[in-house]
Amino acid sequence: MQLRKVLLPVLLLFSACAQIVTPDGGPKDVTPPKVVQYEPDSAAVNFQGTRIVIRFDEYIALNDLNKQLIISPAVKRRPEVTIRKKDLIIQFKDTLDANTTYSVSFGKAIRDITENNVLTNFQYVFSTGNFIDSLECSGHVVSARTLRPEKGILVMLYRNTGDSVVYKEKPYYYTRTDEQGNFRLTNLAPATYRIFALEDDGDDYLYNSKAERIAFSDSLLTLQSNTDSVRLKLFQEKSSEQFLSRSMQQSPGRFQLSYNQPIKQPSVQFVPALPTSMDPIIEYAPTGDTINIWFAKVELDSVQFVVSSGKTVLDTIPMRLNKPGNKKSGRAGVADARALVLSNNALGGKMIPGNQLVISSTNPIRSLDEKKIVFRRGADTLVPKIETSPNKRTIRFTNEFPEDSSFYLFIPSGALVDWYGQKSDTIRSSFVVMPARQFGNFYVKLPLLSPGKYIVQVVDEKDRVIKDTLVNGTSECRFPLIPAGNYRVRIIYDTNGDGLWTTGNYQEKRQPEKVIYYATPVRIRAGWDMDVEWRLE
Repeated sequence: MQLRKVLLPVLLLFSACAQIVTPDGGPKDVTPPKVVQYEPDSAAVNFQGTRIVIRFDEYIALNDLNKQLIISPAVKRRPEVTIRKKDLIIQFKDTLDANTTYSVSFGKAIRDITENNVLTNFQYVFSTGNFIDSLECSGHVVSARTLRPEKGILVMLYRNTGDSVVYKEKPYYYTRTDEQGNFRLTNLAPATYRIFALEDDGDDYLYNSKAERIAFSDSLLTLQSNTDSVRLKLFQEKSSEQFLSRSMQQSPGRFQLSYNQPIKQPSVQFVPALPTSMDPIIEYAPTGDTINIWFAKVELDSVQFVVSSGKTVLDTIPMRLNKPGNKKSGRAGVADARALVLSNNALGGKMIPGNQLVISSTNPIRSLDEKKIVFRRGADTLVPKIETSPNKRTIRFTNEFPEDSSFYLFIPSGALVDWYGQKSDTIRSSFVVMPARQFGNFYVKLPLLSPGKYIVQVVDEKDRVIKDTLVNGTSECRFPLIPAGNYRVRIIYDTNGDGLWTTGNYQEKRQPEKVIYYATPVRIRAGWDMDVEWRLE
């Protein structure tokens, strides 16, 4: 009896310790939630209800459901999706179509609540008929210009195959591309479909804005068996109507007018007529879609800019004029900021061989006292030979700039005066013309090129054009003096011969101009000639 009294407290002590101490270690849970039960079963046929329950082996949460949830064929009203402990509940609000296979895809929406493990590409399939449709359509979407994959793009199938369906109706089947631009539509019924891809800015599944990029197939998709070779090229249509996209007063006396597309034969007039002292400078950008205007003085309270294309007036734009020193905002909400900033093309104190020194200004240049310029090559003093551009914003030194030579430029304070009468600060610049041996030369041979017009481009790893050339019936392109590095080569089939890549048009059933990249990147080495033979078929 006494022994029992002693043992009982000891056992209670060990029991209490066992409850307090938690075992250390153990692997971290990296397993996503698993389904343990469906109501009704997945791939069920003759579904007549409105409610689906999917039970998991652990507590779950939903993330970004609006973008991740895809129900195909589309329903008029999205179902209500809720979580109750370990159950995911789908409650349909519409009557489902008869004899139809539905798939409910959750993308990356489902995850556990403890370690945030994501259940990717989870899909539930059922049919309101007596069989499950099983056809598949897959492929990928790329940028028409760069051929890079496009993620998050809607790929849609329509049973109504009319051209206007993409503007008026939501798709019958749809999905989104993954990070690699790939898409896969499953559980499709055999039929003929129109296929269309859309960067849906409005989340309405309709093509109703020229700001949205699109892609379409040249032919309808007749689906009788699985297909896995659909390739769609995404592009943005150019608006058929020309319009003023932005007008702004950047600073007192400085204005910018931007259009959605280039203006043919642009011109600007002013109403009322300007006094001579305002002395306007008008600059038309090389792209043709932007007009920059400077007034030497602001003598009026307001003025109208009359923009024309040839003899056709495009716009009459009223503009209230800010005056220097007036901090009240103008039309674009700008204050007095007319800083004169000068730069040159000898970046980092180095200039590419074959170039001439160019000084660029933010404002037009009214005068430059050349006699005050000190310009030397090594120890030799040179007489600067200068040309000013028509827009008066660049000064080009036309002296010879031999490679492997050093130069020094000095322009004292006040020697340069801009259009507003502002004087420049002192300019000092030392630079060297790099030797050609620090660059590589690149040659592309095109022995099988068909007759026609092409644009051959050397682009960097971010698809920025380093050098390009127009090709018309020649079989070799030369690209001298390319900095050492990795590049890609592409060719644009310049169908309309305008020297530019031209986008497509859906209503005209015109695809963007074709772009092809050379299969492998090209490594340019300093002091080396690189030759590539590109056999285009």
